[in-house]
Formats: sequence, C-alpha cells, structure tokens
Amino acid sequence: MLTFYCKKEYASSMYKLMIVDDEVKVRDRIVDIIDLESIGFKLVATASNGLDALEYFDEGDVEVLITDINMPFLDGLGLVSELRKNGNDCRVIFLTGYDEFEYAKEAIALGVDKYILKPITKNEITEVLQDIKKSLDDKYDKTQQIKNLQKEVNKNKLLLNEMTIFDILDGKLPSNILSETISKMGVVCNTDSLVNSSVVEVKIDKNIVKEHFESNYLLFFYTIIEFCKTDLEEKGEFLVLKGSDNKIVVICLNAREISSLENVFNQLIRNINLIFNVDVTVGIGGKYENLDNLTTSYEEALYGLDYQLIDGNNRVILFRENSSKNIVDEKVVYSKIDKIVESIAQNDMNKVTKNIDLFFSVLSFYRVETNMFRTYTINLIIKVFEHFHKYFEEEKTIIDFSLIDRVVNSKSEEEIKNAIVRQIKDISIKIEQNKKDERLEIIREGTKYLNENYSMTYLDLSTLANELHVSTSYISKEFKRITGKTVIEYLTNIRMEKAKELLKNTNLKVFEISMRVGYDDANYFSYNFRKHIGTSPLKYRKS
Repeated sequence: MLTFYCKKEYASSMYKLMIVDDEVKVRDRIVDIIDLESIGFKLVATASNGLDALEYFDEGDVEVLITDINMPFLDGLGLVSELRKNGNDCRVIFLTGYDEFEYAKEAIALGVDKYILKPITKNEITEVLQDIKKSLDDKYDKTQQIKNLQKEVNKNKLLLNEMTIFDILDGKLPSNILSETISKMGVVCNTDSLVNSSVVEVKIDKNIVKEHFESNYLLFFYTIIEFCKTDLEEKGEFLVLKGSDNKIVVICLNAREISSLENVFNQLIRNINLIFNVDVTVGIGGKYENLDNLTTSYEEALYGLDYQLIDGNNRVILFRENSSKNIVDEKVVYSKIDKIVESIAQNDMNKVTKNIDLFFSVLSFYRVETNMFRTYTINLIIKVFEHFHKYFEEEKTIIDFSLIDRVVNSKSEEEIKNAIVRQIKDISIKIEQNKKDERLEIIREGTKYLNENYSMTYLDLSTLANELHVSTSYISKEFKRITGKTVIEYLTNIRMEKAKELLKNTNLKVFEISMRVGYDDANYFSYNFRKHIGTSPLKYRKS
C-alpha cells in the first residue's frame, strides 16, 4: 500500500522523506515519536513494500528514505539496488534486526548511511536524521559554492586549467589536449620527457586543524598543498594540484632527470610529518614517454594507494610493487576466521589476538587490495557477532555498527585490528560476567533450597542438581568453588546447627531430633554429631 502526503506546501529548506515498512505500527511510530518538520524533514509518502515505493519514486522526488530490510515483494536491499541502478542517490536509513545483520556488506556496497535496530527509539532515529540533514546541508552548500565558482571561472584561468587536467586524468576529456592545457599554466612541457603522476593522500587529524587553524579544514589543506609546491619546486618540474578526498595530485614533467622519485617523496613525507604532524601516504605510478599516457600513470598511483591498509601510512607505495600479486586462497582466509571464533569460544584472549594477527598477516601475504581487505574483515566481524549472538538473544546492543564503519573508513590496518580486538575483549568480559552472575544465582538458589529442606532424609547431591536443573558434576564443582564447602558438608553443617538449637531449646528425644534434621537413623545422627561438634548429643544438652 502506498500513501501520499502533502507534496507541494512545504518549506524549501525541508528535505523530502519517505518511510517504507510492511508493519503499519512501525511507520506510524516513526511519525508519532518525531516532529519531522522541526528537524527539517517533510514526510511525502509511506509504503508497505519496495514495489509500491518504486512507484512513488517514478512520480515524486525523495531525498531521504527510511526502509525496512525484510519486506514482501521487494525487500529493502532490492529497493535501494533498483534506485541506484536508476541513478538515484537518495540517503538511506535501514531498519534492521539481528537476523538481517548478514546483509550489512551488501548494504554498505549500496551506500546506505545508517542502520537502526528495532525497536526504534526517538533519540536514536532523531540523531541519525539530524546527522543526515547536516550532511545534506553541507552538500547543498557545496553545490552553491560550485555555482558561484562557475560565475568566476573566467576570472580564474588557473582553476579552469586545473579542472581540465583532472577531467583529462579521469578520462572525461581527450589526453591530446593535456600538453596545451599545461602550457597555459605557464609550465614548459617537452614532448620527449618522461612523465609521471603521483598521488599524495593526507590523513588529517581534526584536533590539529582545530588547534592551529580554528577548525578551518580547507585553509589547513591548502597550506599543505602550498608546502608541497615549495618543497618540490627545487627538485624538478612538478605540477601540484588539489585533488579530492584529502588527495594532492603531483605531476612530474621531467621524470627522466630525477634518479629516484621514491626518495623525493619519502623526504616530502618526512617534512610534512615534522611540520604538520599528519600521516601521509604517496602512491607513485609508472614513468611514461608520452604525455598522453599520464592518465595511465595517475590510475596506477591511485591503485597503489589501495594498498595502504596493508602497507601502512607514512610511506611511498610504488605501482610496480602491486602489479603482480598472489591469488587469494579463500580457504586459508576463512580458516583463520574460524580459528579466531574458536579461540573466542575458549575465552583465550591471547589466542584471539594471535589468530587475529595471523588473519591480517594472510591478507598482507596475498597483498589484498582495499575493497577485498574490507570485505574479508567485515566477514570476520559478522562471524564474531554470530558467535556472540547466542549469548545475547534478548539484547540489541551487542551489535556495534560503528565497528563496520571503522573498517569502511579507516586507512590503518593497525587501527582496525585494535578496534576488533578491543570489541571482542569487551564483549567477552560481559559474557563472563553474565556467566558469573548466573553461577552465583544458581548457588544462591541451592543454599536456599538446602536451608529450607534440610529435614528431608533423602536430600543429597542428585536431589539438589535435579531441583536446580543442572548436572551433579556442575553443582558439585561450582558449589565447592563459591562456598568453600561440598554440598554434603554444607548440608551437614545446617543439620548440626539445627540439632544444637533443638537440643538446647526443646525436650525432644535424640531420635526425634535426628528425624527433624534429616536422619532416619539415630545412631548415625549421634555419630555425625560427635564427629562435627566434638561431643555426644546428650552431653551437649547437659552442658
């Protein structure tokens, strides 16, 4: 079922939102618990399945989609997949449950923004929507900035030429105009020179930007670009351009005259580390005779950066290092994942850490590129959470999607590894605490049962185990560990104390007292009394 809401009368600053879920109560709850308009959203439609939702997308415009994963006819993953095929890049929030956690990888590939686990809370979904609104605001602000730049493009020939070079490198414009474009920038380019393209990726710490540049990220990044220009200008004919996503593109136009580009960029990395205190990785493409092949060199440099998760930050990665690689034996990779889960089950953190190190060593051995590295690592996380899930069937907090976000966004293998180990350790501690609490509760119930039923003559270890629904070996071991006494010792102690009370405070005969404290044989009772108290029942009464 598809429901349309008011589509025309809404403020221009509001973003259009659609909710898709086969449960009416879920759709209604989102509308009921959140004042969407107060946080900048206008509900334009709801639907009960993906097919109905697609019908609306054919007619209307949606900027944010909240959708369940598991629905009839066309599920959430299928819906988003169809939207992406049609070129729709609306922001997506998935509503999901434990059973659907295995779909996390596919959702990440589709560019899903967030996952919210049912049942939905007001604070959680409000926070997610506010984050998306801020991101959309930033996007449209940037779009407006681009429009303003277009008005000024005729006044800024340098910017125009840089954009042209990037269009050439990205394959949007023919490479035969590259020489002419570079010449317009005042750079002499000899057609017989060896050329090369390198890409410098800077990992910027927000705290450093805040401390030295009052959180002006763009100013900080341009300062690093200007530093690169100054550092490289005396070492060769370099063209330094601002790329996207923290990247700086460096074109070397006289690569023949430079004995080692690797040394040049290693020095640049050290200088940037020293002055700006940021991590830097450089991918270097091959050297080529023809300027028309610069695009190939650029692609090779980007390809080199794909291995920084394996090779690490603050180093130069040459394309030739990665041009040949081992074929991944997935049986080996997944056997290491199984070993990790096995060591978690044994609650041996030393083995867990060792096996995680081995897992990442295998990925390094096969020189797995970034996308496959992330895929294997997400598989590891899913297997770990599947193991932990059986201990937390009633809790949704066990799944930490931020761990997957870290895998997707991190540039450091060590950071990812440490995050996984820390998460496993935290959850294992929680499981052990739960087990400890459970054991304590069982022993509490056991001692209570013994204190209330000590008069039963047939009361023994088996009776107690049956009453508590555990094995005799388990109750025997845990009872001794927690109380310091065996079950029989604990029971005998209760019986002797009760017998002492009756001997002191009543005129009951010894055989009557023995029956009341669980002994049907008065002689055996007297024997036990003398053994534990040090005297006979009658002498104890007289004393």
